[in-house]
Amino acid sequence: MIPHRTPRPSTVFGISPDEVAALVRIWQEQARVIDGLDFAGLAALPVSASRVVAALRATASPARTATAAVGGRLTSIAAAVAVFSARSVAEDHAAARRLAELPDR
Repeated sequence: MIPHRTPRPSTVFGISPDEVAALVRIWQEQARVIDGLDFAGLAALPVSASRVVAALRATASPARTATAAVGGRLTSIAAAVAVFSARSVAEDHAAARRLAELPDR
């Protein structure tokens, strides 16, 4: 018979529901930060003959579009991971219940 050995934590793959919840919170917070970036100052630069100022003014709308997309993506990922975590925990509990209900031998 092979003796039962408890694997060392460094050799076990796993992530706790608390760790997943922390990731979800971080992604949600960062989505709000990114989505809240303000580019109004670029768009409000005074009209100038300077090509640099013109280029800066032109970046306001694309920058807002890009940050909105990144913020939305982080929000969607966070929501999907939260659902995955909830379902995984529920399935783990259901599987454990089924195993506990097996008759003793």
